[in-house]
Amino acid sequence: MVSRFKKFEKFKILFSLLLLLSLGIFNSASAIKFENYDVVCDIDSNNKINTTINLEIYNNTEEIKEITYIIPHKINNLNVKSSSELDTYSSILSGSSTEVIIKFKNPIKKGEKGNLIITFTGDLVWDKENKKLLSFSVPAVDSDFTMIIKLPMGASVVSPAEGLLSITPQDYTIDTDGKRIFVKWNKQLRSSDKFFTSTVSYAILAPNTNNSNIVETQNGRLDTIYYMLCGVLILITLGSFYGIYYEKNKNRRKNNTIKEILKEKEKLLDEINIIKEKYNDEQIKSNNKLKELEKDLENKLNIATHELNLKDESISELNKELNNLKNENNKLNVLISELKTSLEKSNNDLKNKLKNKDAYIEKIETTNKTLNSKISELTLKIEELNKAINAMEQEQEQKLQKKQEQELQKEQEYKQQIDGLNKELLKYRSELRKKEKEIIEFKNLLDNYEKTKEQMFMNILTEDEKMIINLIKSKEEITQKEIVEITGLTKPKVSRIVSDLVERGIIRKVKIGRINKLIISDELNGWL
Repeated sequence: MVSRFKKFEKFKILFSLLLLLSLGIFNSASAIKFENYDVVCDIDSNNKINTTINLEIYNNTEEIKEITYIIPHKINNLNVKSSSELDTYSSILSGSSTEVIIKFKNPIKKGEKGNLIITFTGDLVWDKENKKLLSFSVPAVDSDFTMIIKLPMGASVVSPAEGLLSITPQDYTIDTDGKRIFVKWNKQLRSSDKFFTSTVSYAILAPNTNNSNIVETQNGRLDTIYYMLCGVLILITLGSFYGIYYEKNKNRRKNNTIKEILKEKEKLLDEINIIKEKYNDEQIKSNNKLKELEKDLENKLNIATHELNLKDESISELNKELNNLKNENNKLNVLISELKTSLEKSNNDLKNKLKNKDAYIEKIETTNKTLNSKISELTLKIEELNKAINAMEQEQEQKLQKKQEQELQKEQEYKQQIDGLNKELLKYRSELRKKEKEIIEFKNLLDNYEKTKEQMFMNILTEDEKMIINLIKSKEEITQKEIVEITGLTKPKVSRIVSDLVERGIIRKVKIGRINKLIISDELNGWL
């Protein structure tokens, strides 16, 4: 009896260790809210279990694209159905646990409901000399939870050993349909429980079998069960180590993600500052160059205008001289015509008088000679005047032609300079437009980055971490004791979460008097 009592004590210690270790295996469901959580475990006559898990989901956060559900057992024949169209689902065996990854083709959006039905089979019943022991665990999440274990036909609940409970946990009800026994639990689960684990010990009662013989236990059976429980303890220990390793990797990935995001933010800010400086420098240079070009063009235009005014004045003076010469020429022509007329008249008079007067011949000849000499002199003067007029006209035409050519040449030069300046202006304007587009793109990137950075940061935190960070943010500064009082979380849990957040640089401790208070880290002030 003493040896049996010691073995019973060993069983109690093993069960306590199992419950403690199971708290650290699963934590990924803490971020998912379920309205109903139903588990039905049907044991057939061959002691194989057929399990159906029904999860009713209500999404009150961002859209759900993927759900990971960890079952702390090895399973077979996995099948997943959902009211939302599924993309893929798969299972990954990790030690003694199975990770079920479910991806939706149409994500469950905020405010929508959905359900998951997960079915599988497994060898989870331990059998020793007609005594069966089923120990089955599922992840704990915030929900209305129901678990039903259907024993096979002809099975009866028995104690696995003297002093041990046949069914755990104790808040259960037993029902029957006349053929089979149903063990049912109905309770409000909390994600802080990590797992819900039920154990049922039963035996198949054969016809005409004495119940007292079935209930009898032997030391060999107790030893076998003890060793089996030791094996389960080892498996769960390995699973807990895997869970710790998985969490550490997850935290390390979170920290690396935060560091990469901070580096990317610094790079973007540096690039934007550099582009702004370049843009400002280019704008100042282009404005200075435009001002210089405008001044240069204005000076050149003033000089050209002055030269044109001078040339116009010289042309007007030449035109006046030419008009004066033309007037003199016209006067001479009138004088010549008058002389010719008087000469003809004189000749006619002389001819009439020659008939009677020979004395006038010499006088007339003398007069003719005088007139002819005067005519020749006048003709020479007229020719000289015509030559001078022609020379003046040619000189004026040459000057006008030369002036026009110079004006055309200067006009072409000005046009070339203006075309060059316009090209440079177009080039600078196109570069300015490109720079403005780049600045707008960077501003959009920065705006998107500023809009989504808090969401990106909060997505990598657990619900408890989010709650504590939001509390610190609303209070600006707060003590760990106040966090425990406000949130209702346990003091060790708050201490562990705060230490983790301080180590990751998300929050920091400041000493105010004799009290340590928590505030948001300076590096993340713009993120939250």
